[in-house]
Amino acid sequence: MARRLTVHFRTPAPTCVDEELVVEPYGVPLVHVLVPNMRKPLLAHRRFRRALVYAIHREVILRHLTGGGKAPGCRVVSGPFPFGITHDDPLGYAYDRSLTPRPYDPRLALALARVALEEVAAAEKKRGRELSGMPQMVLAHPPGEIAQSACQAIQRQLKVVGIPVTLEQVYPSRLAESPDDYDLVYAELAIWEPVVDAPRLLGEHGPAHGCSPYMSLVLARLQRAVDWNEARSLLPQVHRIAHDDVAVVPLWQMVDHLAYRKDLRGVGTRPVLLYQNVEQWQ
Repeated sequence: MARRLTVHFRTPAPTCVDEELVVEPYGVPLVHVLVPNMRKPLLAHRRFRRALVYAIHREVILRHLTGGGKAPGCRVVSGPFPFGITHDDPLGYAYDRSLTPRPYDPRLALALARVALEEVAAAEKKRGRELSGMPQMVLAHPPGEIAQSACQAIQRQLKVVGIPVTLEQVYPSRLAESPDDYDLVYAELAIWEPVVDAPRLLGEHGPAHGCSPYMSLVLARLQRAVDWNEARSLLPQVHRIAHDDVAVVPLWQMVDHLAYRKDLRGVGTRPVLLYQNVEQWQ
């Protein structure tokens, strides 16, 4: 049965496929971000993380990844939650739509990075450590054409503002074993339920290894929420704090697709997971 589900692939869906195949988008887009390692002094500096956002021309990279055009559901985002496929998509209930993604501004990025470096260098000198120049950043990314292509473009654009980056392909198991070997991690987030996923991603013990007091406070309130309305009202606050703090460097959201043979029944429309309805397959 499983061999009939022939392929899972990235956006955009191919324009030419076998006539015996059905191409179906997944129901929830993936949010692509850079996760900063807050244990690193420079990455712990909010001004430097903002410099990273301004230094990356996200619209251009996304356009390249989607084949040069606008693909449905693919867009630059301002935070870690999915916008949804359409403007009225209920899946985007956690996204604060009053926020506009930060624009590409390499001059501002250069200025912010220099100021952050000076402040961090001064703090490190008081601790008896020298930071004479911009350190080499290691950007880890998972295997895959999308992640590799995106990170290569990010590497080139960060170099323009004086931030040297080395790329390293890393499997999740190795990343968990030695997280401090990396400064930034390219991640594709499946935020299926923001109420549950927000603390795991943005909390003190999340993959960034730290968060601001403001984030800790609102996440604690979210976890103590007694009903859906209270939780729902807190999620845009989480988004706004993540945006202001640059808790993660938001990039874009993309919609992946699956393809299966027409004689396979029961796959469903816009599944969230590949094998979501496997018991109904015929």
